[in-house]
Amino acid sequence: MACQAQKPTVRGLQAGLAGDGVNVLLINMQSRQGRQWSDAYGVFFTPGYLLLDASGAEVWRGSAPPSEQQVLGLLADES
Repeated sequence: MACQAQKPTVRGLQAGLAGDGVNVLLINMQSRQGRQWSDAYGVFFTPGYLLLDASGAEVWRGSAPPSEQQVLGLLADES
């Protein structure tokens, strides 16, 4: 499964961005919480990646995880 194969990459993003105040969540889309996120943000395929700013507004969406530099750049553009 592609989503399981990306888990180490997402864990790396979690570790790499923690010091920058960025929360990286790994959400099981089969869980009740995951279905709620899916409905709220329109994520219907996995893996799916969203970048939300501090207010919860979407600033990026993709089917492959972004790099740490990409995340920080996108969030800086929103400031």
